[in-house]
Amino acid sequence: MTTAERIKSRFSRSNLIELFLAVAFPIHAWSIFGVLRDVDTVVNRTDAWDAVGVGAYSLVFAFIETSILLLFFMILSFLLPFDWGERKIKAEISGLYYVFAFWAICGQAFFMFKKFPPLVERGIRFIQANQWPFFVLLIIIVIASFLLPLWRVYASKKAEAFVLKVNENVMLLSILYIFLDLIGFVIMVIRNIA
Repeated sequence: MTTAERIKSRFSRSNLIELFLAVAFPIHAWSIFGVLRDVDTVVNRTDAWDAVGVGAYSLVFAFIETSILLLFFMILSFLLPFDWGERKIKAEISGLYYVFAFWAICGQAFFMFKKFPPLVERGIRFIQANQWPFFVLLIIIVIASFLLPLWRVYASKKAEAFVLKVNENVMLLSILYIFLDLIGFVIMVIRNIA
């Protein structure tokens, strides 16, 4: 079986598009949040056209990041059993990605705000209070945060349906984000030609 045949047997075109849109949502939402947070500073420092350029570059980079992460999670899906079927694999990969996105956003939020989200902060205080080696417990928590949703989606039809419903709900907004990526690419080309 060739690589293309294995990919086709794992993902139909519609499932691949749905996974792409699921991966695009957190990346683009966070990217747009960052642009809106910094646009005032850029406008005050230079002008509005530079702020539009910053937004355009951010969106194009978010599109590239989405493509790379989709490829990574597609490769990761080949570690899952082939007899699961497209629906379960799509739910598993999406669930793993949402956990990955949560941790990535937590890390970036710490550097942006010098503060973790409340849930993560409570976990860190718990680790510090119990005198465990910090990194050992942090690694255990991160690994558990990936394995528990993976197991939950595998074991429960309700969890699988929930993840697929989340995918369905973010699709429309992700399509808008991809449209904004296209506009960002056009702006980026105009800025580099002019």
